[in-house]
Amino acid sequence: TFTATGAAYTAAKAVPIGDLVHTKKTGSSGGRDYYLCNLHPEKTGSLVVYKNSNTWHCYGCHAGSDSIDMVMQLNKIDFINAVKYLTS
Repeated sequence: TFTATGAAYTAAKAVPIGDLVHTKKTGSSGGRDYYLCNLHPEKTGSLVVYKNSNTWHCYGCHAGSDSIDMVMQLNKIDFINAVKYLTS
């Protein structure tokens, strides 16, 4: 049985969010990268990746968190499967 604790959880959270965003990068400034959000249609980049903390927030749809949450939302999967996805 797979459990998302300890090393697996830490490794999953460490995956760079910029590697998970599969849309157009629209800019960078002060440790932040801007992208078109994968979760809703838009023409300007409202998804911000904060490189220092490896977190993200979309100012368009107000979603955001860490790499695990991004995979959960993009792939519509649960926490355990998101950790498996990120550590495989």
